[in-house]
Amino acid sequence: CVDLTPYISAGMQISFSTYDASGYETLFDNLTFQTNIPDSTAADGYGHGTHVAGIIGGSGLNSTAGYKGVAPKAKIHSVRVLDASGHGYVSDVIAGLDWVLANASAKNIKVVNLSFGKGVEQDAALDPLVQAAERLWNAGLVVVASAGNYGADGNFVVTSPGNSPKVITVGSLTEQGLVSNVTDDVVSSFSSRGPTLRDHYLKPDLLAPGVGWVATTRASSKLARLLPGNLAQCGTGCDYAYLSLSGTSMAAAMTSGAVVQMLYANPTLTPATIKARLMRSATKIGGDPIDVGAGVLNISAALADAGTVSGQALSPLVVRSDVTGSIQVQDTGALWGNAAWSSGYLWANGNQWTTYASGYLWANGYLWANGYLWANGYLWANGYLWANTVSSASTFADSAAIVVPK
Repeated sequence: CVDLTPYISAGMQISFSTYDASGYETLFDNLTFQTNIPDSTAADGYGHGTHVAGIIGGSGLNSTAGYKGVAPKAKIHSVRVLDASGHGYVSDVIAGLDWVLANASAKNIKVVNLSFGKGVEQDAALDPLVQAAERLWNAGLVVVASAGNYGADGNFVVTSPGNSPKVITVGSLTEQGLVSNVTDDVVSSFSSRGPTLRDHYLKPDLLAPGVGWVATTRASSKLARLLPGNLAQCGTGCDYAYLSLSGTSMAAAMTSGAVVQMLYANPTLTPATIKARLMRSATKIGGDPIDVGAGVLNISAALADAGTVSGQALSPLVVRSDVTGSIQVQDTGALWGNAAWSSGYLWANGNQWTTYASGYLWANGYLWANGYLWANGYLWANGYLWANTVSSASTFADSAAIVVPK
């Protein structure tokens, strides 16, 4: 038995030959090959994390070329937890989030963008990934998570850790008609719908544009090679340094950039107050709240909102009444400690369903049939879509911890 481990490298090829009286003959007998050689480099081989970081804080190539992010002054720590194909284990993601928690104070990390997700296998309170995300939230970091790209599969498909009642969970908006008019826009067909599986929290919390985002890429990244038609020209000197992608990952990144802007304006804001302001200031559009959340991200309105929340701004529970069959929502005015945050201010038509006792969301109980969400030990697709209706490979990329300059 010969141990070839010291000779293993990426792209390595091995052949075996034996010699007998009749000439050379190749024999294979009980051979095992390891092809998933660990990649220990910090480079983003897949490209999704680079794209997300570009949406949040890209500086643009120069004054005449390139695409700037939502908060160009943001400093970003890339916490790589997944491999060059965008796959990884939940345990590695948790380790990355724990690193952020341990280093947040020293590195002035204020915002954590989680453009990834996994299947919901247990109640949110028992989910280790949700627990890791909520440790950051409880420590004063704003956590923004993508809702998932499973809208085509119906309801109950918001992914973990977006099923946390604390974190800001973002779905995707598809623009229609005039760019300046969001009231005619719709939730993207791929954007995951709530409520959350098992717990039935009202998610997503809000929407942000998530289709056709152009942001940074590496020419050698897997996504750039898989989607050559999505490479964007952007002026002299930066051709193909940018890629167009769609997904709730992009919507979450835009929201993280908005959070950075809010912290620029007021560094003392708590995660709960930021979440509440984002939801109340969101532009209200038509559609069920389990599809569109509180509405569409409105950065200027969020910056102008002056309300504060003393608690955690938990996303409300929704329940089905055994008596009337109606679907009712928890009163956020009571849950958040102030009537100024009641559902009538947060959701379109929310004044119709203020409390468990009198309000309702949907008359149809079909949403509460036994929803399902497949799950396994890996993180899965929430990274990008070929178009706004057809999903591609089940892959993800890095998270980002965002520094807000003091």
